[in-house]
Amino acid sequence: MNYGLDSHKLYYHPDRVGKWLEGEEVYPILVEICPIGRCNHRCVFCAYNYTDYKGERLDKKLVMNLLEELGSLGVRAIDWDTEGEPLMHSDLSDFINIAKVYGIDSGVETNGVLLTDGFVYSCGKNITYIKVSVDAACNETHYKLHRGGKKDWEKVIKNVENAVKLNTGCTIGMQMVLFKENEDEVEALQKIAKEIGADYFVVKPFSAHPFQSSDLVHMGDVEKIKHIPGVRVETFNRIFKERDYPTCYGINFLSNIDCYGNVTVCNTLTRKDEYVLGNIYKESFMDIWARRPREFDVKECKREVCKMDKQNLYLWQLKNPSKHQNFV
Repeated sequence: MNYGLDSHKLYYHPDRVGKWLEGEEVYPILVEICPIGRCNHRCVFCAYNYTDYKGERLDKKLVMNLLEELGSLGVRAIDWDTEGEPLMHSDLSDFINIAKVYGIDSGVETNGVLLTDGFVYSCGKNITYIKVSVDAACNETHYKLHRGGKKDWEKVIKNVENAVKLNTGCTIGMQMVLFKENEDEVEALQKIAKEIGADYFVVKPFSAHPFQSSDLVHMGDVEKIKHIPGVRVETFNRIFKERDYPTCYGINFLSNIDCYGNVTVCNTLTRKDEYVLGNIYKESFMDIWARRPREFDVKECKREVCKMDKQNLYLWQLKNPSKHQNFV
């Protein structure tokens, strides 16, 4: 099945894109929410190591009210992830189930250690996807990269296998970020993913967050994995390329809420006061969203790989059509 992992999905939302083109107010399609700013791992490649893993836990009542508001504004999906391990929040399953009541899909990105049968059973039917960061094919490499428990890798693989067996209808995928330490384990992990029934296995390039420390990161060799059967490598095709559009318009369709309730337009800017638009503990999301910038100069963006890259190219082309546009 094609999950569209390496394509943008704005073409599924022509009404909202059309309103934006006409200059009307639009609300995000996707909101990334960090329910808790703590983590049970200390990954050497963590984009948010600059937070020192010190963060709050979003209040349950606040989140419940927020979900109702986001649903009323037409938000279609929530990614429960960013700067912490979302499964450390004891109310996450309740958030996911209530989000679905308000018409909002949920995705969960996790290191998988706390991906218990109980969690999947309680809310799996209301999760669109769970993406598990595995990053190794053995305990030793996993511990070296994730710096959690010495046998966490075994636990994670078993948790993924059990989650697949529960068959809740949730897509369950496995992700590996490519490093020198794990580049020779890609094929082995791909085979394990297939054996335990994961819906997909994807290898991602490491992309440095502009505020993180990456001193312990050793980049892997993409050429070693390009031709391994069953390994998705499409995401590498725009890495380090010069962007062919000058403006980020994607910030009109995406938002981020950190574990303190601060709202920004992008997870790259999280935990940086100068980019905070407002706080959901103090005012409504709608009022905060009204203050967002409508465009952002990509020269000010320090990400070498951006998840909104293809969306931005699409939106730039809509705003600046070719004179040959009618020759379809």
